[in-house]
Amino acid sequence: MERLVAGERYDQKNLIISTRLGKMISQRNLSTVFHRLLDKARVPKTNLHSLRHTYATRLLELGVHPKTVQELLGHGSIRITLYL
Repeated sequence: MERLVAGERYDQKNLIISTRLGKMISQRNLSTVFHRLLDKARVPKTNLHSLRHTYATRLLELGVHPKTVQELLGHGSIRITLYL
């Protein structure tokens, strides 16, 4: 619906999360929305980066190869992945 309302002003980048005009959402706005969702769900506050660490840790615990985790996270070095 928002794409239709924005019309030609909509920036088609196929982002998972975007502004109403299809542009990249700022980190500040994303954090604000994230914290509102946590409050609504009555989940303890955390930050988005900690979710990234949790994701990597869980993958490794499930036996996903560290090289795969490195690639998924976009780490330049396997050392960064292994020293979360």
